[in-house]
Amino acid sequence: MSDSLTATFCERCGTRQEFRAPTGLGPLRKTRGFIGGLRTYIGGSDALSEAMREGMQAQESVVAAAQLDAFHASIHLCIDCRQYTCNDCWNVQAGRCRTCAPVIGVDDLADRIAASLTTPACGLALSANARFCRRCGQRQAQSA
Repeated sequence: MSDSLTATFCERCGTRQEFRAPTGLGPLRKTRGFIGGLRTYIGGSDALSEAMREGMQAQESVVAAAQLDAFHASIHLCIDCRQYTCNDCWNVQAGRCRTCAPVIGVDDLADRIAASLTTPACGLALSANARFCRRCGQRQAQSA
C-alpha cells in the first residue's frame, strides 16, 4: 500500500491534514482475516492461499474505508465558493464555510471593524482616517 492515503489542507485557514494508509494489520484484524479466509476456503472451491489472501484484503479494505470516513468527516466542500475547509472553518448550521456564511457573534467582521473605530474614552465612532476624536480629543490607536 502507498505511504499516504490522502492529504489535504483547509483553503480558509491553511491547516494541513494527512491521512496515512494502513502500514499493516494489527493482531485482531489479522485474526479476522484468517477466519474470513478459512470460511471462504471451507465454503468454496478456492485454493487455501487464494482464500486467505481474500480474507486479508477484506480486512485491509475495512481499515482503508475507516480512514476515508475520517477524512470525509473532517473536511468539507463549500458549495458557494468551492473551497475545502476544516471543521473549525465550517458553519454546520448553514452547511457552508465561515467565509460564505459567517457565524454570528464570531465572524462579524463589520462589528469588529466598527468596534476598532470607536474611541475607548467616549465611545464616539471615528472615521477610518481620523487621528483624534473630535469629542474627547483622544488619539486613535494605530492599526497594525
